[in-house]
Amino acid sequence: NNTVLIIDRTTNTVIAEIAVGIAPTDIAISSVLNRAYVTNSLSNNISVIDLASNTVIATIAVGVRPTGIAIFPSGTRAYVANSIANTISDVNLDNNTVTGTITSLSSQPLEIAINSEGTLAYVTLFL
Repeated sequence: NNTVLIIDRTTNTVIAEIAVGIAPTDIAISSVLNRAYVTNSLSNNISVIDLASNTVIATIAVGVRPTGIAIFPSGTRAYVANSIANTISDVNLDNNTVTGTITSLSSQPLEIAINSEGTLAYVTLFL
């Protein structure tokens, strides 16, 4: 239903339900910024959720059909896999802007993981 649920782990109960874009697909947390980032695959954007207030505070337009998202160890930068566009968006989380796009992908990127040093990104491709 195009929402994100916040669950209290101590009681296993839903404490908030937050409306986001169409077809939320993946979520990543920046503990540095105390925010969650949700890829909305049919809206072609990311919802930025402030974890203190459990509200959407921004929407970031990215490429076509964003699926996976990974946040760098610094907590202020993310890569987003845009599966239909065959691209990766480089997102500055401090100001919620796309600062670049990686375009040399051979097929649809789905998920991303970044190593603990922030020097390598691993991307799964759907052929």
